[in-house]
Amino acid sequence: MHMPLKPMDKWLPSENYAHTVLQNFLPKIVNYAKSRNDAGVTDGVSQLSPYVQHRILPEWILLKEVLQRYSWDQIEKFIDEVVWRNYWRGWMEHNPHVWGNYLFILEKNKQEANNKDLQAAYSGETGIECFDDWVRKLYKTGYLHNHERMWFASIWIFTLNLPWHLGADFFLKLLLDGNECVNTLSWRWVAGLHTPGKHYLARAENIQRYTQGRYFPQGLLDESALSKVEDKILITSDHYPDNSILIFEDFLYDASDVKSNIGWIISSDDLSVIQKIKDNAQVKYILCLDASCVMQENNSPLVQNNILLKKNFVQELILEQKSKALCGSFHNLEMEIFSIQEFKIKKEFESETFANDYFQEKLVQLANDFMIDNWVVVMPPIGFASDFISENLVLNNRPVHFLKRRWDQDLSKFSNKGFFNFKKKISKESILDLIAISG
Repeated sequence: MHMPLKPMDKWLPSENYAHTVLQNFLPKIVNYAKSRNDAGVTDGVSQLSPYVQHRILPEWILLKEVLQRYSWDQIEKFIDEVVWRNYWRGWMEHNPHVWGNYLFILEKNKQEANNKDLQAAYSGETGIECFDDWVRKLYKTGYLHNHERMWFASIWIFTLNLPWHLGADFFLKLLLDGNECVNTLSWRWVAGLHTPGKHYLARAENIQRYTQGRYFPQGLLDESALSKVEDKILITSDHYPDNSILIFEDFLYDASDVKSNIGWIISSDDLSVIQKIKDNAQVKYILCLDASCVMQENNSPLVQNNILLKKNFVQELILEQKSKALCGSFHNLEMEIFSIQEFKIKKEFESETFANDYFQEKLVQLANDFMIDNWVVVMPPIGFASDFISENLVLNNRPVHFLKRRWDQDLSKFSNKGFFNFKKKISKESILDLIAISG
């Protein structure tokens, strides 16, 4: 039974509530292609991205539900937008140096923290009414309409002339649906770096049209700026281990592949894994890496004070799934949340060796306490969680098996070029097959 939808409670950290939001959107989805750009209409888009990001409502379950009600042709644009997230994820897997380079430049941009224009942007005091209102909305709700995000990024980059890396970092810290791949590559696209020379400029008339006249920043925007120039590639990296990555069609773990007791390491990017594995008697322990709100130094105090909305949202989602798993499991199962942010703080205040030893010793202790013979790692998207795994996971005399969902693996294969090439190569039949396999 679905609870009624309250206007101010759009993103409650609840799986049931995610399905409530979906059920409320289903009657409107046929108008999605026409209404999705209209930021002045609150129900023109699904607003489900915070739940899809953490796979409280995974892509395949979302598409399965909407396709039970509508034909593919009726909702093809909605399907495109859902799998676009998977395209960004796959593209970053083919180009992991882009993430490493972004972090490197972001670190250099810390010296910009005292820039008056930057502080005005963080505070929503630029004098550009629409931009300042979007800043306040982001602090209050952790959400912006996609068109608002595009305008925001364009104004940040081309009108305020601020480093795009800092703007991307600002979004990633505050958006409930913040995703390292989607966010970084979207900002690069606006700047004209994803497709060199093809940038996105916010225009006053476009803002007026798609906010239904609410805003008209005439004369305040730079509508003739040139694309940004690509930073020199400074970082090369491979975030995926040398071990072969096993592909499991539905994540129901096959006991014939790994013997004895298993400990799982997952991330907050895919919480749907928990309910898939909780009833496997071989699974003794689940360690969930919380990759939300990983902070860089010298951020605005205003930003730091407002990340609690996102932090609490993600942690409550994890705790809900943990409660369901422990209550519904038919055997003794334990689960723990491991905050990457807290680990990062420990590394800053302690020696790096001590901090690394801390995690390694933790895994050894868990393996001993729960008699774990094998660790299974569900590979997250390129980002903070994958960085953490690649930097800190040592075998500790226990075999480690790296898994990817078939959904992620199959869509990633076609993500090495542009989205339209991606769309040509993934067929309707292949998506329907993946939906059937995955859920």
